[in-house]
Amino acid sequence: MPSIKIEFTPKLLETLTFDKQVVGVTPTGRPKLVDRPDDVSSWWIRDSRVNGLMLRLTEGSTTWIVRRKMGGKVKPRAMGHYWLKKAAEDLLTLDQARERAHIWLGLMAQGIDPLQVKKSRLQENALAEERAQLTLGVAMRRYIEATQRKAKAGTTDDREKVEKWMHRAPIWSVPVAELNRDHVEGALGPLLRRALGERVAHPGWGPKGTSAGSFKKVYAWCAAAWIRGARTLGLPSGRGEGPFAMWRADQKWPKGKRKGDEVLLDTESVTGKAWLQNLVRLQAEAHNPDILTNRPDPRSKEMKPHTGVLLDYYLVVLIIGTRKTETALLRWSDVDFEKRLIRLDEENTKSGALGVVPMTEWVEQILRARRAFNERWRPDHPSPYVFPSRIHGKPISNPGGVLTQLQELTGLKVRTHDLRHTMATAIGSEADLKKAAALALASIALHHGGKGRAMIGGATPLYLHQQAEALRDIFQRREDKLRAIAGLDVPERQQEDPTDAFIDQIVDNPELQRRFFERMAGKK
Repeated sequence: MPSIKIEFTPKLLETLTFDKQVVGVTPTGRPKLVDRPDDVSSWWIRDSRVNGLMLRLTEGSTTWIVRRKMGGKVKPRAMGHYWLKKAAEDLLTLDQARERAHIWLGLMAQGIDPLQVKKSRLQENALAEERAQLTLGVAMRRYIEATQRKAKAGTTDDREKVEKWMHRAPIWSVPVAELNRDHVEGALGPLLRRALGERVAHPGWGPKGTSAGSFKKVYAWCAAAWIRGARTLGLPSGRGEGPFAMWRADQKWPKGKRKGDEVLLDTESVTGKAWLQNLVRLQAEAHNPDILTNRPDPRSKEMKPHTGVLLDYYLVVLIIGTRKTETALLRWSDVDFEKRLIRLDEENTKSGALGVVPMTEWVEQILRARRAFNERWRPDHPSPYVFPSRIHGKPISNPGGVLTQLQELTGLKVRTHDLRHTMATAIGSEADLKKAAALALASIALHHGGKGRAMIGGATPLYLHQQAEALRDIFQRREDKLRAIAGLDVPERQQEDPTDAFIDQIVDNPELQRRFFERMAGKK
């Protein structure tokens, strides 16, 4: 049935219902109504005052439509609703509908689709609202949430530290689109000068002690959050663009420690020997059964069960040179006493690749004693972690108290990562290899590399086990030397040049040989 043309009035619109269909007009201009047939799901009427304005009625809505030729075809376009069963923002009165119809019909006469114009305006409004709401603080939170699945736990922790440090800074509430170089200077300038060693008052945000490393974290993650937010808004964010990069270009930058400048634990020095001997002494005291039997008051200064976990942890790091996080996250399922190997899960290694370390004799003793101690400590709550936290089911997270205690005893300040570099230096010197081979060997021993790299990328578990076996004698020599310095008995062993032992391993192993020489060829 064709639609009926009738003059729309507010009174008419109020009386229209879907079930009473308009089928004509009386001589006096009143609508003729009939019961809607069951097979009619919608019907239309046209406004006699505005040519092209129509109403479409269905069971749940009454919709304003404009209809005219556009691009050679007659096309209907919905402008909004007069009535809708559900709540809606696009409800139009008769006057509003006629006013909008004139505009939309005029656009259609020019070949312009009013729906596309409406969509563009909605997008512009949404972008404007996003520009106003997307502050640097919001951008940082979105950045952390968007990247935490792929990022290492330590990286996410660093980003959240920066978020915590900077949330009081005025820059945190500045929209990304409005942020400029002056904002960056106001927030990061005082932190930079503190990192450079200048006497500047703490601004009230940022890390308490602003070292070069902590400042660089603040700059890096704030800049990264801004870049991600700017890209969301379609702002220029390429290399050298944006307020952070512009500000950075004009600054004197603090020099952090370069690789090779790290502090080493010199076990040949008096203080180095004292540090190691005190570590071993405290570790032995921490395994006294009385600690578990008597259970000292947690508030006392007496040695507690958890202290032994920390001391074992640092002794293992010193001997085998594993990283802080990958050692803390070791599970008993990673420890193979039968094959005397320790596996480093790719989820925990910095390189993102599986690693395997030979388990030396002293390390095996430490780990077996640690497992027995853990079982006696918490028989009802066995932990999957080798080095459990005081919080049940968690690994240790902040073991630095032991290093502070050793510093007080010896005057020597040592960081966890320094123990790893001590291992690297000892391996290179004890192996007595040529410079290139020493670098390659140390890199293998410390499981450097990553996906796609020569030594670790794509390596099979069998290859990694073979690699660990090739290094066992070198690790054992290193361990024996530490035992001697600590004043412990050292088993007599047949003296063998570790270089020869390593070469013997790769001569009969084409895969290990290929990877070894690929790594050597890649060294500069």
